[in-house]
Amino acid sequence: MPDHALSRREFLKRSGLALAALGLGAGAGRPQEQPEFSFIAMNDLHYLNEKCAEYFRGAFGWIKANAEYDFALVCGDLATAGKVEELQGAKDALALLDKPAYPVMGNHDASAGNQSWLQVFGAERINYRFDHQGWTFLGLDTTDDGKSSAVAVSQATIDWIKQTLPDIPADRPLVGFTHFPFGELVPLRLTNA
Repeated sequence: MPDHALSRREFLKRSGLALAALGLGAGAGRPQEQPEFSFIAMNDLHYLNEKCAEYFRGAFGWIKANAEYDFALVCGDLATAGKVEELQGAKDALALLDKPAYPVMGNHDASAGNQSWLQVFGAERINYRFDHQGWTFLGLDTTDDGKSSAVAVSQATIDWIKQTLPDIPADRPLVGFTHFPFGELVPLRLTNA
């Protein structure tokens, strides 16, 4: 098996080159005098049952009492088996944060198709955009029929991105959030991204 380990210096070099090639290097797309804000990101909650609710009440209660942030990105696998009651339990737990929570579907959320997700979160949380203080965030579905490896972005998601990007000003900072990662040499990365 080939060794794909990168040194920190090589990682930063490659990342910088990639960002520069995309026009996303330091200062690119950054509005002048933009207000500061913060958000939290979480993934793989794997809500299963009421025992999980007790844990999340404690964890999210601590976050609510101790963290300053504007919203939460929830990057997939909210549920364990994609059941309605699991997804609803996770959604109810996220409401404890008293801040907006923006979820995207993970492979465990789609393990039985996306009907449970649609029932709990609606079609508006499959691929979607929201704006916050001069930034645009794109929540992207990368579930690929619930697969856990060799995952590809669906044509529907690619088409949605192509349709959405022209409406976003070129100088606006853009954040995409997914369950499966992007990036060369990243484990479990999307195969076509």
